[in-house]
Amino acid sequence: MHKKLNWKGFFIAVVAVIVVEIFAFQLMKTGDPKIHPPTENQIANWKDYQNAEMGFSLKLPPSWFSHANTTQDSKTETVFSYPIDANDPTLWIPNQEAAITVIKYPYDGKDIKSEAQQWVDQVEKTTPHTFNKQLQTTTIDGKNAVILQSGDNHQEYIYFTNGNYTYNITLSTARADTKSNPPIADVPFQRYQNTFAQMLSTFTFTN
Repeated sequence: MHKKLNWKGFFIAVVAVIVVEIFAFQLMKTGDPKIHPPTENQIANWKDYQNAEMGFSLKLPPSWFSHANTTQDSKTETVFSYPIDANDPTLWIPNQEAAITVIKYPYDGKDIKSEAQQWVDQVEKTTPHTFNKQLQTTTIDGKNAVILQSGDNHQEYIYFTNGNYTYNITLSTARADTKSNPPIADVPFQRYQNTFAQMLSTFTFTN
């Protein structure tokens, strides 16, 4: 004896599945990092920074340090550091907690997202877990940007293009180093994530 199909129950089940999928999709969307502009009150006392040679400006918290540009081959680089006046974020010193490096170099015409993914895949073959494999996207002054996160959650690398140039912004916090004298303390990236986002939201191209 065949049972009659409960069309009402079947319809409710289908609708429930669709609703769950839509909700999951929305969660995935909101998980993407977006650089939202801060309110004026949040950055009212921040200082204006302009870099004519590299073609951008942004706002810096009053206690952050900026440094002179350095140029090697076709790349121009500048560094911002906190709370120590340190010009090289790769050489962490005691009490330096956070740094931002901006590098500008000629754009090679390749798709940024594809190039970033190829780089991640290549590095993973020799040094697994260097990056979180999933690329994320955001916008910087209206330009589409790709975000790479380090596997140890101490750095984010942001790539985007403007005209004939590619920009790479590296956001960094200090990693623990017990061999340093005095030892360098570990600084979680989350401690500066909001400050990084606010600074990036003020990034503007000037040429």
